[in-house]
This record gives sequence, structure tokens and C-alpha cells, in this order.
Amino acid sequence: MKRVWLLCLLLAVCLLPAKPLLAADGSSPNPAGQIGTATAAKGQNLQESFRRWQQLSPEERQQLRERYRRFKALSPEKQTELRQRLQRFRQMNPAQRQRIISRFHRWQRLPSAEKNRLRQTFRRFKSLPPEQQRKLRQELNGLNKLSPAERWQRRQQIRNHFFGGGGGGRMGPGGFGGHMMGR
Repeated sequence: MKRVWLLCLLLAVCLLPAKPLLAADGSSPNPAGQIGTATAAKGQNLQESFRRWQQLSPEERQQLRERYRRFKALSPEKQTELRQRLQRFRQMNPAQRQRIISRFHRWQRLPSAEKNRLRQTFRRFKSLPPEQQRKLRQELNGLNKLSPAERWQRRQQIRNHFFGGGGGGRMGPGGFGGHMMGR
């Protein structure tokens, strides 16, 4: 399901206009008297979206149609949640957006077993009390200042402290086997 929302997010980034046509309360974001400007901008956004659509290969168009179909099959609440995530994504600066995209690609390349292990670690993290989550985030953020070997050793110590060990199957220094938070 997480993959679906991310695919929908990427679809929307590619095809939706850059500026909202309506404000969150349903009113026009333009002051009175600028309706003609808004209509012209809407037409330009539509033309730009159509131009980008025409540049897609038939396979890409089919993929987007399928993603749109899956999006429309979601509940209205889930659609609203995805739209809000898209809005937050659009409000990020380019460096933040690029960081999310590169992390997504890195996630996609991971083997299923590693993804499952990371999901389990995340669930364990979310089950910690808020104060322990805060302490863990602080610890993990401090890892960036260490060498790869020191970082790996400190991660093992953190795992033992917060999660009671269980380090089987993790990669060593320099591997991905760390965390995805705070980087």
C-alpha cells in the first residue's frame, strides 16, 4: 500500500499543475478581478500537462493509467491523504525532494528480506515511548560524525540498548544495514 501512495505521488507530480486551482477552503486563491488570469494559467497548465503526456511512450502512458485507476479505487479518505502528502512534497525545496526520491530508489533496490527487516525495526521504533524515540533519534543523528567502522559499532550498541540486540542478518560497516531515520 505504501508503494501505491508513492507511485500516485510521483504520478501527480508529473501530471498535475504546479499551483492549486482552489485554496484548501474551496475558494479561489486569486484576489477578485484576477479570474481571467487564473483561467489563462489553468489553460497553460493544461496545455503543459498535455504536452508532457504526448511525450510519454505508450508503455509509460499505460503505467500512468493503471496508477490512476488504482488511485481512484482508493477510499476518499486515502485519496485525501495522498493529496496532502503530494502537497507537502511540492512545498519542499528541491534538495529535500531529491533526497526523498533518491531514498525511494535506494529502497526499491533492496532485497525483500532487508525491506522486511527494516519494516520490523520501524514497527519496533514506533512501539517505543515518545521519550525513547526522541533519545534514539538523537543517537542516530550523531552517527554521521563517526567513521563507518565506529558507526557500525555504535549502531550495534544502540540496537542492544533500545531493542535488546537481535542483530542477525545485518550487514557490517559501510553496508545499508543501518537505519533510514535521520539521514
